[in-house]
Order: sequence, then structure tokens, then C-alpha cells
Amino acid sequence: MTALAGVPRLRRTELAELLSPGGAGASWLLSGGVGLAAFAVYFVRSLPLANKLWAEDASVYLTNAYNHPWGGIVKPYNGYLDLAPGILELPLRLVSPRDAPLAIIVTTGVVYGLVAVLTTRVASLYLRSAALAVVLGLATVLEPILGQEAIAELGAIQFVLVFALFWLVLLPTRGVSVWAVAGVLLIALTSPLALAAIPLALFLAWLSRPKRALVAALVVGGVVEGAIHLSGAGGQRGATGESAAGAGLRGLERLFASLAPNQLAGSAASRAGVSLVVLLLLVLTLGALIGRGGKMRPALGLGVLAFVSCVWFELFAAVANHGSADRYLVPSSLFLIVALVAAADEIAAAPPPRARVALLSCASICILALAAVAGDWRPGTWRSSSLPWDAQVTKAMHRCAASPRRDVVGIPAGAFPWAVAEVPCSRL
Repeated sequence: MTALAGVPRLRRTELAELLSPGGAGASWLLSGGVGLAAFAVYFVRSLPLANKLWAEDASVYLTNAYNHPWGGIVKPYNGYLDLAPGILELPLRLVSPRDAPLAIIVTTGVVYGLVAVLTTRVASLYLRSAALAVVLGLATVLEPILGQEAIAELGAIQFVLVFALFWLVLLPTRGVSVWAVAGVLLIALTSPLALAAIPLALFLAWLSRPKRALVAALVVGGVVEGAIHLSGAGGQRGATGESAAGAGLRGLERLFASLAPNQLAGSAASRAGVSLVVLLLLVLTLGALIGRGGKMRPALGLGVLAFVSCVWFELFAAVANHGSADRYLVPSSLFLIVALVAAADEIAAAPPPRARVALLSCASICILALAAVAGDWRPGTWRSSSLPWDAQVTKAMHRCAASPRRDVVGIPAGAFPWAVAEVPCSRL
């Protein structure tokens, strides 16, 4: 009992006040500037892929855009609706097939920029430092795992949208608008991971009645996605065969190790050690701040909520899929960064002994994370198996010219035998 003596006990009204801050927050001008900067960073980071098209971007989204654009919006894929990529594929119809990779970089970059705006704006309501809110906005495009297998890819846009969902449900009561509800519904109809946000949304709705509209949108979208998944529409992604417990533990290990350079977490043994060190440092940071006594500030509430979310979302993804690829770590990795930044915001208010402990552990994680960003800046080798897209388009043009009666030509993107875009010869 004495160990918990300094931990504040919060009633429902205090929790509601803690998670609905009333500050003005960052201006829309500052948030918009962060969004533009995030787009620029994303664009530069994606440039090595400007002549490569990833598997589903070719076989699903580009094919839909040129052949049945409106039907493609609501066409299930891999057992879920995938609504946002279905909408984002429409601009591809306006460009030539040769320019499709660059168009995807721009389209997905706009989404990342908008998520950076939302992140900066909402985070600034909880953090005392506007600079740290800017850091969180830019983290959406600097996050290390992004470069491994989730960048410049329409199918992977769902992961940053799940991160946006976190901020939408954290909007203060006055910020719950029709647009926020529509955004929640769109994300819920895009990613099965949105189902993991239902407990969080229910908790926040229990604290604040106006947020019940967000819960309703999330539940409706989840029911639709669940029905599509159970029906088997659009095929089903195969599980890895790993046990649920093993998948969950392995997922958490990869999550915490993602904030360290690959050179330190290359082997299974070193990855386990690095992940344990990062976890202990983060727990030490939050523990030193929570146990300081006094009134808990919104930043610390945000940090605790983000830390719980990072663990819960990764367990949900890993257990539901019996193992998952690294791109499924993107939302949880971003939540982990939120917890770290929120803790940094609280250090200045902590008593000197606790502040020193929190600062030392927080700074250690930041150094590891910066090294990880530097090491994973360029897109990973997972994408290197894609073929040079302009050369494939040129070959397709020759096949169409050699067969005047041909209506559609298949353009392989590489990586997998089924990664083939079906493009009308009239568009070449």
C-alpha cells in the first residue's frame, strides 16, 4: 500500500476533466505548417519508390481505378472493406499508368500530412509545450517502421488512419463534430484494427456524453467489417500458424525493439534484450512521473493512455492474425512515441529527484529512437523485389501495339506472381 501512496486516485469527474482539456491548443496555422512539412518529409522519404509499384497497389487499386472505379470503392479485399484506399484509388484514373507510383506517393502523402495536422492540433490541447506537439505531428512520417514496408502504399494507409482514430476519439467535447464522426466511420470501414479502439471509445464515452456519437460510428463500422470478414468476401489473409500467446509476445518484442537501431536488434536474442530495456526505461519514466503525487496533468493522462493503447493494439493485431507483419506495428509504434513525448512534457513539473530519473530514462529512449530513424530512413529491402515500373509499362505498350484487338494488358509489378495491374490498352 505504501508503494501506491503517491499515486493519485481519480474519480469519474476528474478523469473527464483530465481527458477533455480546455486549452486553446496550437493554431490551425501552426498545425497546417506541420502538415506541409510532414508531406515534404514523406515525399522525400518515398522518392526511392517513385518508379516502383507495390503488389496490391497494382493488382487491386490500379486495376480498380482503370476498370471499375466506383465499384472498387466498396469492393472487399482480404476479408475487409478497405474503404479509404478504395476512395484514394480514384485519382489514379486521372494520370497515365506510367505516373501511377508518383501519384500514389502524392496521394498517400496528403493523407499523412492531414494526420500530422490532426495530431499536432489535438496533442497541443494536452501538452504544455507546442514544440512537443509539433514533434508528434512530424513523428507520423519519421516513425522508423514506416520505411520498412508501409510507405508509399495505398493498402498500408490504414495504419496511419488508426493512429488518426486515436486523436479523433480524444477530441475535446466541443470538437466532436459531424466531420469527426464521419472520420471515425471512414476509418472503421477501412481497417479491422479499428475494432481495437472500441474499448477506448467506450471508456471516453462513459466520461463524456457527446462522444457517444463517435462510439456509435465506430461500432457501426466494426459491425459492417465483422460481417464482411465472416462472409469471406474478398478472400481471407492467411494466418502465420503461430499460437495466439506466442504471436502476442513476439509482437510486443518487435514493438519495443522498433525504437532501437536494427544493428542492436539484429538477432532474436539481441532483439529480446533491446525490447526489454526499452520497456523498462519507458515504465521507469512513466512510473517516476505518476508517483510524484499531486494533481495529474492532461499530458500524463495522455501518456498513460497512449502506453496502454500501444500494448493493446499490438496484442490485438498479433493475436487476431496469429502473427503479423511489421507494418501492423505502425500504429502501436506511434502510440509508443506519444507516450514518450507526453512523459517528456511532464518532466518539468516533477520534483527534482523524480525529474532526474525520468529525464535520464526518457533521454536514453530518445537517443535510441533517433538512431532508429536515421537507420531506417530509406525504404526497406522488402520493396526491392518490385520491378522498375516504367520499363514494365513500356513493354505493355509494345504488347498492345502488336495486338490491335487487345483491350486490356497485364503489367506485372514484381514481388509476387499475382501482383499484376490490368490496364486498358487505350490508357497506354
